[in-house]
Amino acid sequence: MYNNNSRQLAGMPDNTYYFPVEIHNLLDALSIGGPITTRDYPFLLVIMDGSIRLVVNGFEQSLQGRSVLLCDKDFSLQLIEAQAQRAFLIEYTYTTLNHSAPRPLPCSMLPFSCSYRAAMLALELYTAWQSRSKHPFQAQRLFLELIEQIQLESEKAIYQGSDWLHSVLNHIHLHYREELTREQLAALGSISPEHFSRTFHKQIGSTFSSYMNTLRIRDVQQQLLTGTPNNLHDLAQEVGYKDGYYLSRKFKQVVGIAPTTFLHKPKRILSTNYNHTAMLLTLQTEPIMGAYSAYVQAQYPSAPNDQEQELRWDGNYGCYEQVQTLMPDVIIGYEKLSEDMKLRSIAPVVALPFMKLDWREQFRQIAEVAGKQQQAENLLEQYNMQVKLANIQLDKVLGGRGSLIIWELQENEAYTFGNRYGRGGHVLYDDLGFDIPDAIIKEGIYTAGYFQVTLEQICNYPADYIVLLDLPHSPRTERLFHSPDWLAMEAVKQHRVVILNHADLFYGFDPHSTLQQLKLLVANLAS
Repeated sequence: MYNNNSRQLAGMPDNTYYFPVEIHNLLDALSIGGPITTRDYPFLLVIMDGSIRLVVNGFEQSLQGRSVLLCDKDFSLQLIEAQAQRAFLIEYTYTTLNHSAPRPLPCSMLPFSCSYRAAMLALELYTAWQSRSKHPFQAQRLFLELIEQIQLESEKAIYQGSDWLHSVLNHIHLHYREELTREQLAALGSISPEHFSRTFHKQIGSTFSSYMNTLRIRDVQQQLLTGTPNNLHDLAQEVGYKDGYYLSRKFKQVVGIAPTTFLHKPKRILSTNYNHTAMLLTLQTEPIMGAYSAYVQAQYPSAPNDQEQELRWDGNYGCYEQVQTLMPDVIIGYEKLSEDMKLRSIAPVVALPFMKLDWREQFRQIAEVAGKQQQAENLLEQYNMQVKLANIQLDKVLGGRGSLIIWELQENEAYTFGNRYGRGGHVLYDDLGFDIPDAIIKEGIYTAGYFQVTLEQICNYPADYIVLLDLPHSPRTERLFHSPDWLAMEAVKQHRVVILNHADLFYGFDPHSTLQQLKLLVANLAS
């Protein structure tokens, strides 16, 4: 039997109402390489910056910064890789007031790009969710704003017809080693095969099959350059070709020469950052284009004086057309470079994960690309001998090392670094045996490589030794160094504060600057 309220609800429109259930930091909700989990509620994935790779319902996806994936309940998730600082998993539920069937947000197996506003709304929602007991309506309001914004943007993308190509390209970049057909990809983008072919050729400048061959051959070149393949037959099957003969034929079509000829010829190398340029110059190999810091320019008089910035591809410095004209045999850089498929279509990319490889390992890989392996080993042997002598000297003066923290001070904030971000960390922690303080390990220094605080907050991170880089002279730093908190620090009381005004020298981790850093650090610590 219906009461009055039931009759009123029955007469209401069948609008669906949405409510947030849980807002997670994605990296807290899922562990990399962890088990497959199934979500009990429909959810949104919003990646604000960086990138992640995950398997959604058995389908591998790669999401870049400022992208969204809408998923239904019971979808399974497994995180494969994450290089994102801010990524959110937003679970929600939905209902109607008149008992009609509610409508979930439309889910898609393909991610789509979102605006800066949508990404910021996700961040604000996550922050508000942490304090929802005090402000219960703020999170609800932000959630509704977010889904409204995402709906508008997804409808606009569909209307413009551009987002399907981005998603299909993303799928190709993940699965180019597999057998992909035009029909499969057209179905993925919900378009006809004919429309797929026309649009792909118009937007990309080549046919789908030619693009696939280029990606596969760039993969082969990258593996030849880094010394990983066993033989051409195995390599062919790894990238999706039937045998080594067929691979050689396609290789000649794309590169112009046979794989063995490419392997042994001197390489035209393009370097995209200061450290890798400096490593090449240490090996007496000048890149056809590189990024040169002021320190490197001072050390190598032949270095160009008009290339002081690390290479960017957004129009600020360096451009794809310029790289295409230079026709490099290989492009080297940091790990994120491997995501730039425009570059990979021009030349093979050797992208080094600097948070996983120490500077010696990066130097060895670059030496292999340049064909200077023995020269690199000789330089490393000479450096390692200097490290042994330095430790003997510090053993006599300091005895045990203890903990040490590195601060790069700026006018209003300070940055501390681990052992993978230059600033002397690789020397102090890896070679001289100082410990990274527990307080900054808890802040995630091994994952992010660095973190930022206000100037006054550096007093919250005690260590046996303090190294200060790039010391600005300002009223704020003067107040800091005369404050009771600073003066009460044990390292300050024991006169274990080292001030180094050599920012250019300590920026990098190439062999030449690393040796100079070692000498300067030991001289200061031993005095």
